[in-house]
Amino acid sequence: MEIRRFRAFTGVVSVALAGTVVLAGCSSGGDGDEVKPSASATSATTAAGGVAAATPGAKAKAYPVPAEVQPEQLPSLGTRENAHWELTLNSVRRVNDESVLVTGTLIAKTTSFFTALAEPGYAHRKDAEGGNEQAHEFSAVNLTVPGNTSTVYQVMRTEAGVCACTQGIGVVQPEDSIGVFAYLTAPKDATKVTITVRGFTPFTDVEVTS
Repeated sequence: MEIRRFRAFTGVVSVALAGTVVLAGCSSGGDGDEVKPSASATSATTAAGGVAAATPGAKAKAYPVPAEVQPEQLPSLGTRENAHWELTLNSVRRVNDESVLVTGTLIAKTTSFFTALAEPGYAHRKDAEGGNEQAHEFSAVNLTVPGNTSTVYQVMRTEAGVCACTQGIGVVQPEDSIGVFAYLTAPKDATKVTITVRGFTPFTDVEVTS
């Protein structure tokens, strides 16, 4: 038995970060009024870009050098390989009672396409807006629970057939690394699962985190 649920989503979600600039030491009395410096302001000249430069003879403030930022290592729940790809499973995380988010990293061994990683039957569909076809997606992924391998949980899709997964990837060159994800239906009481990606040996006894 195969189980799939429908998921409503709008595609890429962007988060805008708004910054607030605080201006101190000046006041305005209305149109045409002169802006007066604060009484506590020290004598300084303004360098290009609005940065206050120290007056001759004054001591410049020394700021600490920022520590070097190291990239964070992604967790690895195992790696599988075939002739074209190396796939590392990074996480299986509980999203809600009905679904989990599977994330991984693909590294191409040869010039490759996502066609082999797409669930059959959706390779020539239209996208949500009825525009270009979205043939290349990371959707040939399923989930089973130990003790009940006859029930297969699949990638979630909208009613229009758009998968809740990585999609729209074209040609991938050798040694290119691509982060991939897929939302899968999963029973709410599943704590360990088997993740199968077409063309790879399954990942067994994978812990579902929250």
